[in-house]
Formats: sequence, structure tokens, C-alpha cells
Amino acid sequence: MSEPEEGTRSVVTLSVGAKVAATLALLLLLAAAYLLWSPIQLYPSDGFPIMCGTGASPPTDELGTAACGQINQIRQWQAGALAVAALVVLGGAIYAFGVNRRTEALIGREPVAADAGRED
Repeated sequence: MSEPEEGTRSVVTLSVGAKVAATLALLLLLAAAYLLWSPIQLYPSDGFPIMCGTGASPPTDELGTAACGQINQIRQWQAGALAVAALVVLGGAIYAFGVNRRTEALIGREPVAADAGRED
């Protein structure tokens, strides 16, 4: 890859396919955050609902830990799996669709002519 000339800069942007995949990856990250921080309640057939905290904040009392079991760890694993899926989607899209590179003049500089110094 060549170095940019004096008075220019190299700009890297995502391609259209990579932008679509980045939006999908963002949605997956939002779903992971929802799973991690949404409240967990268990509704037994007889009795009152049991509050199990969230995936990020499991219950600390004996009743909550006994009644909820491993549900908080399951939510943590689900959220982690969605976060990893988001990274895989984004990385795969950048690998598959690539990025666009272009060279442009810096602000306040005159554009560099491609045929400057040539004689016809």
C-alpha cells in the first residue's frame, strides 16, 4: 500500500454489505444487553412470583439462590453467546465485503492534479 502524498489523506469506510452487517451486529449486542440486564421472574404453579434478579446481578438471599438455581448463569451464557455472535457477524462481514479506501485532499489544500508536470 502506497503512502499518501503531501496534502492528502487516506480514508477508509465500510462497504455497503459491511454496514448492513454492522447494523445486525449492533442489534445482536442490544439483545445481549437486554438478556444480561432484564429482570428474571419465576412463576410457580402455586404461590407467588420469585424474583431472581438479573443475569448481571443474581439474588443474594438463600431463598432466591435456592429457588432460582442456575437461571442467572444461563442468562449470562446466553448474553455472552449473543455478544460473540455479534463480533463474528461483524468480523465475517468485513472479511467478506471488505472496506473502501480513497485518497482525498486535506481541507484548505488545493487538490493535487493527476497530470501535473506532464507535457503533451
